[in-house]
Amino acid sequence: MIRYTTRTAAVLVLLASLVPAVSAQVARFKVTVENAATAFPVLKSGVFNTPDGAAGPAPIFPGEQYTIEFTAAPGSQLSFATMFIQSNDLFYAFRPEGIALFDENGDPISGDVTDQVFLYDAGTEVDEEPGTGPNQAPRQSGPNMGEDENGVVELVQGENDGFSYPATADVIRVSIENDGSTGFTMTIENVSTANTLATSTGSVAVPLSPGAFAVHSPDITFYEVGAAANPGIEAIAEDGAAGVYAEALAPLTGVTVPLSPGAFAVHSEDVTFYTLGEAANAGIEAIAEDGNAGVYAEALATVDGVSRSGVFNTPVGAEGPGPIFPGGAYSFEVTARPGDRLSFATMYIQSNDFFLAFPGAGFELFDADGQPNGGDVTDQVFLYDAGTEVDEEPGVGPNQAPRQSGPNAGEEENGVIELVQGENDGFMYEDPSSVIRVTIEVVPATVFTVQIENVSTENTLTTSAGNVAVPLSPGAFAVHTENIAFYEVGASANAGIEAIAEDGNAGVYAGILTSVPEIQDSGVFNTPTGAADPGPIFPGGNYQFDVVATPGDRLSFSTMFIQSNDFFYAFQPDGLPLFDENGDAISGDVTDQVFLYDAGTEVDEEPGTGPNQAPRQSGPNMGEVENGVIELVQGTNDGFTYPETRNVISVTISVAGTVDTEDDIADIPDGFVLDQNYPNPFNPTTRIAYTLDQSMNVRLNVYDLTGRLVTTLVSGEQPAGSYQTQWNGLDARGQLVGSGVYLYRLEGDGFASPARRMVLLK
Repeated sequence: MIRYTTRTAAVLVLLASLVPAVSAQVARFKVTVENAATAFPVLKSGVFNTPDGAAGPAPIFPGEQYTIEFTAAPGSQLSFATMFIQSNDLFYAFRPEGIALFDENGDPISGDVTDQVFLYDAGTEVDEEPGTGPNQAPRQSGPNMGEDENGVVELVQGENDGFSYPATADVIRVSIENDGSTGFTMTIENVSTANTLATSTGSVAVPLSPGAFAVHSPDITFYEVGAAANPGIEAIAEDGAAGVYAEALAPLTGVTVPLSPGAFAVHSEDVTFYTLGEAANAGIEAIAEDGNAGVYAEALATVDGVSRSGVFNTPVGAEGPGPIFPGGAYSFEVTARPGDRLSFATMYIQSNDFFLAFPGAGFELFDADGQPNGGDVTDQVFLYDAGTEVDEEPGVGPNQAPRQSGPNAGEEENGVIELVQGENDGFMYEDPSSVIRVTIEVVPATVFTVQIENVSTENTLTTSAGNVAVPLSPGAFAVHTENIAFYEVGASANAGIEAIAEDGNAGVYAGILTSVPEIQDSGVFNTPTGAADPGPIFPGGNYQFDVVATPGDRLSFSTMFIQSNDFFYAFQPDGLPLFDENGDAISGDVTDQVFLYDAGTEVDEEPGTGPNQAPRQSGPNMGEVENGVIELVQGTNDGFTYPETRNVISVTISVAGTVDTEDDIADIPDGFVLDQNYPNPFNPTTRIAYTLDQSMNVRLNVYDLTGRLVTTLVSGEQPAGSYQTQWNGLDARGQLVGSGVYLYRLEGDGFASPARRMVLLK
């Protein structure tokens, strides 16, 4: 049964079942890493409403000013709007796309930018004489009092609707100062005087209203000339009410977090991908700082206990490597056996050195009964600070991957790996589930048992010193696509084939195969059936191993003809197809597709007697170097005669069973939905919403990370509909719980949602 787990068994969610034809000894998993973040077009937004030196919100009059401080990253634009108060619906703003906060060289701007400020008519109310109209802010009896105009936003150039307006520079001055890095201060000054605006009843000054601002991408326009004003601009231009626009901008504001290419490994429990409280290894550092997965992938290929490793770097649907943005995903497949764990790491790109990963020991791909685990495992993914570079503000820091001048550009921190829970170095981070979603599913596949048997006898090989048997060595195998060649006839042997063919050393090739992307499964066969320890097989002995494959996959292997200097048995270079043209699994004796090859790496000696052959050599790699190429041996080679393949080795393949993912329980209804809590992190309360598509008895439970039930928020029969409730951080006894990560899950009438995480910060 495939169990879809949450953090602990106590909060396990059973979503689907696997019914294999045999006890699972090997399984193929598809791992999908999705970017679950929100694409935020606005980096910073808010209102400016309190004049410098004032105790509370108010307009600014001559000689007064608003000051707005913010941070921004290269490529950012700045927009704002404030009301020309002596009007029905006029406002000051930069052009619709805003102004660039950095020049073409990436240097921050600074100075007086009033020449980029313009006066606009929102077109929402019919204009009255400026400074006297009864429906203008200083004189209207309430907001939105003028006659509707149903017009569009237009630039005001001195005159509008027959009324004259002062030059922009006579009313407002806007300046921007930079702190030398990412910090900016915008000052909006009222430079009008009592004589600035001439009216039919005398001259008056022009107050300026509170307004809204945004730091945003170049793709965003704050308003659109020639189109109807948005509600935020209307509220500012008619009434100086900035909150409407600020509220509209709030859900669009935040840091968009891409995720980088990453490294993965399938490994034993003895392998730790990283260690909390210790300095990051070079592979984690390269990923966490620069999204460079190759360093770790290369290192993992040589780690004992790692059976599969590699990089995931090409987004689904893309033609080449790159990061994934919100909505994008990476996907890769791995083959694993009971006891194996999966680890991975991907960079939280809007940081100096943050990465997302399972805990250091990895995710257990099989349960205690040897059955595959899977499902949505996002709740077991955490955000970590590698401690290698000093942190800068997320999404803004100049030494973060999207903005740094080159790899490893930030200030060295010389710290250790730490778990990030909401806040780190004074900066706030969202729960990992708001950024990443990781799912693991078992791929429907066929399990094959491969048996390599030694069928030689004491008389198989005739030598000048008498007849002898032919032992066979441990070897390496791989399940791969058709575009992989295990070796190449007519070319020099690779290091893996050389190690097997000369010395029966399969580990070299197994290490090489570990990180080849087109290889789905690889490893060594080295322990004879029934034996306790690795060793060669003698007459009557055999090696046996299982592989999992899907149509299109091929099998390759290599084992040494031990009574030689550098001979090996193998299928043809591109391997043996495990499925026929109809997609049906093959089965039976395939010895006729096994051939004997000379690796061409050592000069041949008489088989069965040569002093530099494995049974007699004093150490590995002892023969005279040949500098040759791989050649097929057809009975005779270098003047020596060799037995027929079938008289030495027998290879049979049988179908051990199938691995599928047929559910044995009903699917969760589409309308049974549990939303992410908001806000998250939270203090002191958070809101949880959910939807039922039918009447049912439901429970909404909160658990801690040990699986202990903290409290039940909802319990009872509820009709179909949408609901929301709140959690105030109290347990079932009414006691406040501590800061930390909590899980919540919705259950009802045979259904259970995946658990979601929320973070309580105090």
